[in-house]
Amino acid sequence: MSDAEIIELRERANVPPIEHKGFRRHCTHHYLVDEDERAITCTRCGKIMDPFEVVADIARDWKRLWYDVKHAKDDLKSLRQTLEATKHEERKAKARLRRARKQLHGIEEKRGAEVQEDSKEHGNA
Repeated sequence: MSDAEIIELRERANVPPIEHKGFRRHCTHHYLVDEDERAITCTRCGKIMDPFEVVADIARDWKRLWYDVKHAKDDLKSLRQTLEATKHEERKAKARLRRARKQLHGIEEKRGAEVQEDSKEHGNA
């Protein structure tokens, strides 16, 4: 690299920086349809819209919404199946608990009868 190239770069460095204006946000257009003029304009930014772009934009939105609804229905179906399986497991657990309580109650009755017999035997002796 020659010295001339280095000087040239330094000279360019003395150029004042370019002033950047704030970035504009992308307008999410809200359409106003003028049937008399057969024109579509954005109520936010005032842009005159191409009718084909508007139809394509609306079609994309509807397609996205359709997919969202489809996925929500699939999720709902899955959640309902999970709920039914959980309810079934709960019924089975409650039945096991009832059986265990009956068995425990039966054991307690046997013990109570045995204790009474033992006390009678010891009391009579």
